[in-house]
Amino acid sequence: MEYRWRMTLMYCFVAFFRCAVQKMTGPALVPIARQVGLSESDMGSLGFATAASGCGYVVGAAAGGPLVDRFPGRQHVIVALAILTEAASTMVIPFATRLDAVAALLFVDGMGNGIMLPALTVSLVWMWGRDVAPKMQLFSAMFLGTVFSTATVGLDLEVTGDYRHGFWGISGGQLLLCALPPLFMTAPERPSASGAKPAADDDDDESAALVGEESPEGPEGQEGRAGGGRVAPSSAMVIGHAGLIIFCYCAAEGMIGTWLATFVFFKRLAPEPVAALFVSAFWGGLVAARFAAVWLAGRVGGEALILGCFCLAGSAMGLGFVLAPAVAEGAPPGWLLWVATALYGFGCGPVFGACNSLPAQHGVDVSGTQMTMLQLGVSAGNTAGYATAWHARISIRLRTTTDRTRLLPARQQTHASNPAASDG
Repeated sequence: MEYRWRMTLMYCFVAFFRCAVQKMTGPALVPIARQVGLSESDMGSLGFATAASGCGYVVGAAAGGPLVDRFPGRQHVIVALAILTEAASTMVIPFATRLDAVAALLFVDGMGNGIMLPALTVSLVWMWGRDVAPKMQLFSAMFLGTVFSTATVGLDLEVTGDYRHGFWGISGGQLLLCALPPLFMTAPERPSASGAKPAADDDDDESAALVGEESPEGPEGQEGRAGGGRVAPSSAMVIGHAGLIIFCYCAAEGMIGTWLATFVFFKRLAPEPVAALFVSAFWGGLVAARFAAVWLAGRVGGEALILGCFCLAGSAMGLGFVLAPAVAEGAPPGWLLWVATALYGFGCGPVFGACNSLPAQHGVDVSGTQMTMLQLGVSAGNTAGYATAWHARISIRLRTTTDRTRLLPARQQTHASNPAASDG
């Protein structure tokens, strides 16, 4: 098997467990709240812990890319240390009895996760160049690990009433299966550092213009070929464009993926174990879309793919908000809400891989630090999503309390007007 494909498959395996560990906290939020002594009315305090995870990701992502640039050819050592950090912190969460301890562990977990992602994605870009889009979608499809972990934790809750067996099994698997293999394989080098050119483009003059090099034809030849109307985007413009898109995407994903189970449970749309499995419907649709995008990414431009995804996700979210109150009253069948959830995930799916591929598709010679800028968009978006969901959770609780308070005077008035009814 070709070196590039061996490395790509290994990165996908590492990404599978990275995603599994990263997202398995979502369906376990309710039992974790009980573990640290939070009552139902204090559930909003968990936003502090989930925000700590986002802050840890920021710190890790900010360090990951520069570390790759600082120690060229040592990406795999960096990834192995990040895996050790993430797995160890997650395995300790079931022993935490205080909210601040859970927040600290999630901070360390997020930091390890943040270090890993820019190191892995920039390595893919360096290996494949402009051909990276389908491979990046395959890499991002390893969010399949999220479906695996959320389903595992949900089933663990349903069968045993506890979540720790799922946490220990998945974190232990990541530690044993993912930390060692990268150390025995040679890491790819940046094309500009090794003297190689980005892969897969026959138009050398256009490629040179896009990366900011002079064409052999000179400035006059470039202007003539472009017809005086085409200006190659700068690397800062491309990175900024992709970072803004990925911020919006991750805000939506972080909000739904982390708090969906809590929303479904407290809206009385499903019992707690089924609410945890609801998260798997979202991640299942997301992963299915990423596998489909492995084929689409080689045939559709990155910007067109992203636009189509946002249209589908927005439509599915609107459908879900329309259906939720009716499902709570038992009007339409509940499976319609499952379909809307899966469609929302399907619409979100390919955006992450498309954004990470955009710079290479535009001919930018991406550095680890530039890839970090994209991942900071990921962390900022996730943090915005967590904050929005936290506010929504508090609003739900207050609205529920208000509704119950309004019912009390009505019942008291009924008893006053009909004493016999009050005597039963």
